[in-house]
Amino acid sequence: VYGLGAVAVIRPSDGEVTGWLDGRPLTRLAERAGLKTTGQPMDVVLNGLAMSQDGQSLWLTGKLWPRMYQVKWPPEGLETRLGHD
Repeated sequence: VYGLGAVAVIRPSDGEVTGWLDGRPLTRLAERAGLKTTGQPMDVVLNGLAMSQDGQSLWLTGKLWPRMYQVKWPPEGLETRLGHD
């Protein structure tokens, strides 16, 4: 969700948000990798997302980020952490 630093996990069958993937750790990695900002909070937002062709990972990036990050999908324990049924 733009501005929140998180990705909503949405069930395709009915559109219900069933959990959240926290992108803040990636923001910190981007800052260490040389993210340059203008000082505005929206400079560091997570705003790019793509599923890998094999469906085993997500590619994530953000506004002005110097890199893209590949994240295993689904992350270990996602259902437990997010209270999925």
